[in-house]
Amino acid sequence: MGKVLDKLKAFMYDKKKDRLGGMDVDRDKILQTIEQVGQIIYGKEEEIREVMLAFMADGHILLEDIPGVGKTTMALAFSKSMGLDYRRIQFTPDVLPPFLVIATQNPLGSAGTQSLPEAQIDRFMVSLSIGYPDYKSELQMAMGIGYQESWTIFRPYWTRIRCCAFKRRSAIFIYGKTYMNIWFVWCGPPENIPI
Repeated sequence: MGKVLDKLKAFMYDKKKDRLGGMDVDRDKILQTIEQVGQIIYGKEEEIREVMLAFMADGHILLEDIPGVGKTTMALAFSKSMGLDYRRIQFTPDVLPPFLVIATQNPLGSAGTQSLPEAQIDRFMVSLSIGYPDYKSELQMAMGIGYQESWTIFRPYWTRIRCCAFKRRSAIFIYGKTYMNIWFVWCGPPENIPI
C-alpha cells in the first residue's frame, strides 16, 4: 500500500496533468477540493492532502485530536466539497460501512474516551492529528476573515456518481495467484504443498 500512496502523493504534488497507473485522474477536481477545504481549515494543507489521498486510495480516516481544532469541520468540508452526504453516526470501527468514513475521536485521557483496540485502529488507512493552527492561521480564524463567506460560496466539485466512478477506476485488483504468493511470503507455504 505504501507504493500506491507514494504514487498518489507524487501525482498530487506534480504541477502538470499526468497519468497515474494508466488511468486518467480528474486532477483539477482533486486540487479544487483541496483548495476549497483549505478555505475552511486554515493552515493545515498537509493534513487536507492526506485526507484526500486516503479518499483516492479508498481508505477510511481517523482524526484524533483535542476538541476544537476542526476535526468535525474538516469532515463536513470534505463532504460538502465532494457532493456527499454528511452524517454524525456513533459506531465502532469493527462495523465500518462500505462508504468513506472520516471518524473523529478525542485523545486518550479525555473524558469518556476509551483506547481503540489495535484491531480497530487497523481499519483506518490514515490516522491524523490536526493540531493547533500556526499563529497566522489562528489570527485569521480569530478575526473571522473569509470564514462565513467561504461556507456561502462553497460548492461541490464532485457528485456522488463521480466519486463512485473515480473509486471504481482507481481500484487495484489482485488476482488469486498473487494472493497466494503474498500469503507464502507472509506465512510460508502450507506443509502439504511442496515448494
